[in-house]
Amino acid sequence: MNRIRSSTVLLGLTSLAFARNAGGHDVARAGTIPVQPDATIGVAYDAPSSCPDASVFMERLRARTAHADLVPAPEVARFAVIVSSTDTASSARIQFSGAEVLPATRTVSGRTCDEVVTAAALITALAIEASLSGAPPLPADPAETTAPNLPSRDTPPPFSSSEPPPGWLSGWGLGVGGGLDSLTPGGGFAWGVFGELAAHAPLALARLTLRGTAGSASVEARSATFTSLMARIAVCPLSFRIAEPFFLIPCAAVDMGRLAGEGEASAQLATPQSAAIFWSSAEAMLLARWHLGAVVALEAGGELGFPLIRHTFVFEWPRRLVYEVPAVETGVHVAFALRFH
Repeated sequence: MNRIRSSTVLLGLTSLAFARNAGGHDVARAGTIPVQPDATIGVAYDAPSSCPDASVFMERLRARTAHADLVPAPEVARFAVIVSSTDTASSARIQFSGAEVLPATRTVSGRTCDEVVTAAALITALAIEASLSGAPPLPADPAETTAPNLPSRDTPPPFSSSEPPPGWLSGWGLGVGGGLDSLTPGGGFAWGVFGELAAHAPLALARLTLRGTAGSASVEARSATFTSLMARIAVCPLSFRIAEPFFLIPCAAVDMGRLAGEGEASAQLATPQSAAIFWSSAEAMLLARWHLGAVVALEAGGELGFPLIRHTFVFEWPRRLVYEVPAVETGVHVAFALRFH
């Protein structure tokens, strides 16, 4: 998780309410803190550096109410917005406490930090307007009226913006890609289709790929084509978020399958033959991934492979080496993936 930034801002009104279905996402039921209009409460905001900061939150709040007056009194802060985010989901935990009501917590969730912060600003604005209009307070949600470690009236609320969502699995995906690979001679074309599971880390992957390559080689007017078909199991336990939609993902993988060579009939090769071997190699990969919204992802990657078994292919009569499995295999690819949650 990226470095957390924390800011404290204050509202010139001591009222608070919660709405439901803000921004298309579920928000817990609400209550209002009835107080004098000239009283003050503090509002603290904490979010990852990839999310909107406190100034953006306050700007969105002001756009929804004309009654948000900032005052420098952080020691009376009783209202906290705490944002958590992964690559697939974000949430905000809204905590409040005071002499008038028991401490309580409400939450709002969405796919992006931007959606969640906008919803939190809307909830706060609705609370302010309800208080000023003299609307009667709504009952607090009994399931969430108390919680451990909530802030007291005189103590700033604790923050934790890195709590992972429940469970380890965040989604799965399907993809297809193509590129170049030195497994077959001449830097042959490579293709692949894959399925993957994603975990919170903020993005960790386990991937199963069915891939193939094709290439050709010639020596002294005799030619042969080479093809491979194999399965790749890749594990990507880490990711590095460069910016909100961009990730660098290192992976380790194992390939297993079949590599085959077949001579091409010609005047110099009247009786072509074929040969096939079992193929296995260890792979190190680096993926660059760009998420276009919540469903579509584009990917570019490079790899180094280390064959576990070395083989050679030769022409007979006269005997000539046509291809030798390299000690180090290289490859590049681009891919398109659909992600599901």
